[in-house]
Amino acid sequence: MSQENVEIVRDLNGPYEGLDVATIIREAVDRFGPDPDPAVVLSEWAQDPAWRHIHPEIEWDLTGTGAVGVTANGPREVALFWADWIEAWKSYVYQVVEYRDLGDWILTPTEVRASGPEGIPVEMRLFQIWRVRDGKVATMRAFLSEREALQAAGVSE
Repeated sequence: MSQENVEIVRDLNGPYEGLDVATIIREAVDRFGPDPDPAVVLSEWAQDPAWRHIHPEIEWDLTGTGAVGVTANGPREVALFWADWIEAWKSYVYQVVEYRDLGDWILTPTEVRASGPEGIPVEMRLFQIWRVRDGKVATMRAFLSEREALQAAGVSE
């Protein structure tokens, strides 16, 4: 089952890897509007090559990335999160370095090349842990260090 979960996370990340997701997310935010209807968001996700792998009860947790990190639960909150997130980025391109099976979690160290609204370049590495439920990604948690991600996944270094 665990290798199957790795493939589900890979299927989620793969379609937009190496592309500027800021543009893609900006277009989705515009379609969803200021008060996203969860049914509309889920319907659109079902047609998306990546987001069709997201569980309807998704927990999208960025609290491990610092003071501005938030947790969004469900399609409406994720859509609202993306509306705020997109204001911070002019461009955002990610490349997953590896998919590591941790048992209950999948770890993806990810290289990010981005630029803020004023064009200031940002390069960083994020460490995301993913949990799959019912064949879809149900939880994503992001961290700035591998150690924090592994601790959150209950794995000692």
